[in-house]
Amino acid sequence: MSHRRYPTSSPHAPYSYMIPLPPQTSTFSPRTHPYLEYSVQNWMYALDFDLNITPALLWQQMWDTDSLVSKYKAEPATTPGVPSMSIVHPELPWCITVHASGICGSSVAVADVITTVCKMLQLQLTANDLSAIANPNFAWVSSRRLDLLNGRTRLIGLQKTSLGGEIYEMIIL
Repeated sequence: MSHRRYPTSSPHAPYSYMIPLPPQTSTFSPRTHPYLEYSVQNWMYALDFDLNITPALLWQQMWDTDSLVSKYKAEPATTPGVPSMSIVHPELPWCITVHASGICGSSVAVADVITTVCKMLQLQLTANDLSAIANPNFAWVSSRRLDLLNGRTRLIGLQKTSLGGEIYEMIIL
């Protein structure tokens, strides 16, 4: 089995190999919250979140009582809940690790996923990030990690990967 190489989500962390860990819950795989789960037919919970959002607007959307993210923010991101999960994308050379913030006890909450992904993608690219990028001609002056997605900034869901453990792939438009 081949292992994909990802640095951790910390901006200055060394690179590490993404090795699937044993499940954190039981022998079966956790189910993604319907709001976060990518599905072409799941219109009722359709996640469509702009990752290019400022921290102030992110906070406002989390607490706006009319938004779907506000409705589900304190619910577990998976059933059963897990204390952490990793999120990857084929165009990003690192994984994003989401930890439970306490809003949903010891489980990662919907809000934890969205806020962590937004914050990690808003970080400025570093020299370490650039060394992991396949395209050496990428113009990185004042670029954020989000810029590696080539203008696609809408998170429309997560799907389980074949890597094992609690590793999910972001679906971005």
